[in-house]
Amino acid sequence: MIPIVNDLLHLLFRHWHKLALVSALGVWGVVLAFPSSGKQVEIIFCNSGQGDETLIQQGFRQILIDGSRPGRALGCLERHMPFFDRTIDVVAVTHPELDHFGGITDVVDRYQVMSFVYNGRAGTSQAWEQLSKIIVDKNIPVQVVEAGDVIKAGEMRLDVIWPETLKDSPELKGPTLSSQGRTFSDSILGVSSSLPANQDGLVMVMSYSDFRALFTADIGEEEEREIIKLPGYQVNRLTGQQFNNFSVLKVPHHGSKFSSSQEFLEAVRPTLAVIEVGKNSYGHPAAEVVKRLEAVGAKVLRTDQGADVVVRTDGERWGIKK
Repeated sequence: MIPIVNDLLHLLFRHWHKLALVSALGVWGVVLAFPSSGKQVEIIFCNSGQGDETLIQQGFRQILIDGSRPGRALGCLERHMPFFDRTIDVVAVTHPELDHFGGITDVVDRYQVMSFVYNGRAGTSQAWEQLSKIIVDKNIPVQVVEAGDVIKAGEMRLDVIWPETLKDSPELKGPTLSSQGRTFSDSILGVSSSLPANQDGLVMVMSYSDFRALFTADIGEEEEREIIKLPGYQVNRLTGQQFNNFSVLKVPHHGSKFSSSQEFLEAVRPTLAVIEVGKNSYGHPAAEVVKRLEAVGAKVLRTDQGADVVVRTDGERWGIKK
C-alpha cells in the first residue's frame, strides 16, 4: 500500500498546478453560468428554425413566449439558462399552431413550469392534444388571457393588448372558459373556433422600467389595423402607455407579406425589428416587409442569419449583445 500512496502523492505534487487550474475552471464554470446581472433583463430571440421562440429572463426568473417546432425549443434554453436552473416561471403560447407550440412539450417535460398561459383556443393537431395531456398530468396552473390581462414574473411585465374579446366571442364553440382556463373540450386544452388561429394570437407589450418591446404572434394586416385603432392608440387605453416608439418589435408572422403594414409600422416605430424565421417555402421574410421596416428607421435582424438575437436592458439603456 505504501508505494501506491507514495506514487499518488508524487503525482499530485508534480501536477498540482494542473489540478488547481482544473478546479479553478470548474469554479468559473459555475460563476459563468450565473446570470450577468440581477437588474438586467435579457430578451433572447431564438434561432430555432421556422417558428417563434423568445426567452425573456432576469436573474433566475424566466418567461418563454412560444416554443417553435417539435425538437427545436430546448437548444436555446440550454444555451442561455443556467445549467442547474430547471424552473421556468411562465410559458406563454400565443396561438395553437405547430410552429409556435411544437417544442413546448419538450420544455414541459424537461423543466418545472410554474404557469402555462394561452388564449383559450384549442389546437386541432395530435401534438396539441399531447401537450394538453402533459400539462394536465403535471398539474401545471393554466391561465387564459385576453386584452387587459397582465402576466408578471419578478420585475418583468407583459400587458396583453390583443385579442380584445376572445372569451366572449360567439365564434368559440364548446363550454365556457373558466377564469383559470380549467375547462376542457374533448380532452383538448381550450375550445374550438371557426376563425383562423392567427387572428386571435396574443399580442403583448413587454415592459421593464422605460424599456418596451412588442410581441405580435402571427397577426395580419386586419388585426394590425384594429390594434392601432384602439381608442386613443397614442396612449393605449389598456396599458396606459404610449403606443408608438417601441424599442424592439418582434415582427409579425415571420415577416409575411400579409403583415407589417406601412400604417402599423409607422404607429409602432421600432428601433430594432427582429424576424424569427428559418428555412421555409413561404417566402418569409418578404422583401417588401424588410424595406418597410427599414423605411421607418428600424434595424432589421433575422434569426436565420446567425446566432440567437440577444437584447439586454437595464430598463433605461439597452443594446444588442454581440
